Amino acid sequence: MTDVLAAAAGAARRARRGGDVGRIEVGLDGTALWLPLTTPGGERAEVRGRALAWLVLVTPIGVLLTVAGVVLAPDVDALVAFATLPALLGAGASVPVWVSLLRVRPVADPRHPTSADNPTDIVSVLVATGAGLLAAAPVFALVVWGPPGLAPLALPVGLLCGAAVCWGGIWLADDHLGRRGTEVLAAASQRSRPPETVIPLRWDAEWYRENRATAWALGLLTVGWIPVIPQGVMVLAFGIDGGWIVAGHLEGGARTATALGMVALGGAMLLAGLVLWGRRPQPGASPHARPAP
Repeated sequence: MTDVLAAAAGAARRARRGGDVGRIEVGLDGTALWLPLTTPGGERAEVRGRALAWLVLVTPIGVLLTVAGVVLAPDVDALVAFATLPALLGAGASVPVWVSLLRVRPVADPRHPTSADNPTDIVSVLVATGAGLLAAAPVFALVVWGPPGLAPLALPVGLLCGAAVCWGGIWLADDHLGRRGTEVLAAASQRSRPPETVIPLRWDAEWYRENRATAWALGLLTVGWIPVIPQGVMVLAFGIDGGWIVAGHLEGGARTATALGMVALGGAMLLAGLVLWGRRPQPGASPHARPAP
């Protein structure tokens, strides 16, 4: 437990120095990451310490904003607001730790990290955000589509979902750091920023031919939110009708089924975009190079 508290204090301190208390990023550590890797059980303590640091930093802000939202918007269901909070906190405490190990963003000088040196990775943001939405989805489904008599169960469902997602994210982070700790350390200790994918602002047929996966990934990650938010969530959660919203022109079960189908379609598009983005050509590499057998 002492190791976990020490890791939490270090992660919180580095996050504050980096200018972003909401992100416990492995790339801020640099070569200091060798300390937990050479300590028996250090990987587990490091992962749990980062998750604990996130909870300590973010939980008071989350509670304050939830209470303020309920007070300032009386029409908001307080039960739903407080039931989704533990689900979101559980996902936020663990999944970003796992994502930061998968996609390490090193800084030029770990002794003086800044947000400018550690830019936001859009893929990491999408995965972490999606985890929070997934954790809170059962609460919304129970309240919106479940029998009215089961609505009081929203709070324990939110607690259960938050605990499950938190455990899953920590387990994944433990497994990755334990198996690939040396690779994570090598990536975090890089002194130069990894090359970025250059995206032209105008249509470039040659760039498209060489970066087809990147182009499709960007398109899917951009367009995929349209079925999810306006065509799905806005209908299911807020009852918005008419206009270009397809489900808004239907009634009853057809309306709900169409909105759910739109959410599933958009989720599939976003997932495909993430897969294609992970398979995009690496900057500086030959687009026609074949992988080694």
